[in-house]
Amino acid sequence: MNDLVVIKTVLLITTLLISTIFFLKLRTKIQLFSYNIVVAFFISFLIEMYGLIISFYIFDIYYSSSFEYHYEYVVTFGRYVGTPTFIIGFILIGIGWYQIYHAKGKLVTKGLYRYCRHPQYLGLILFCLGFCIQYPLLFSIIILPFVIVLYYFLAKAEEKQLINRYGVDYLLYRREVPMFF
Repeated sequence: MNDLVVIKTVLLITTLLISTIFFLKLRTKIQLFSYNIVVAFFISFLIEMYGLIISFYIFDIYYSSSFEYHYEYVVTFGRYVGTPTFIIGFILIGIGWYQIYHAKGKLVTKGLYRYCRHPQYLGLILFCLGFCIQYPLLFSIIILPFVIVLYYFLAKAEEKQLINRYGVDYLLYRREVPMFF
């Protein structure tokens, strides 16, 4: 693959990820910071993915059994565990968004929200985890714990706002439903 095409593709996707910030309603610094960490995760994933493929070809010349091992990991465990994990995450994000959108400002306690107070954040974490399982790239694996911790704190901050907005109803809901699992 032509290096220029790869660089243009990475720059295009990076620009698209960063430009979505203007369309999202990120109200607090922690929301903005959490979004930036997720963008960094995907940018690092794209850059490392390109580097991983090249590394496999270079090392294949000297260590063909090592290449076969990594290749087997990616096409077996990575595919059969990572792919379903990020698909489940993507579905949780979509369904959670749909339920919030159609609630029109009311407290959502049905559907996914009956089992988890933050299914969209859980979905995002599973989505990122699925990518890390399927393609275990160093920088992505390093960023993943930061994504998890930041979204935990974002959920905690959001809950304070929900208590202020919904009062006792949210406190009762919070007592009955776990944050993530």
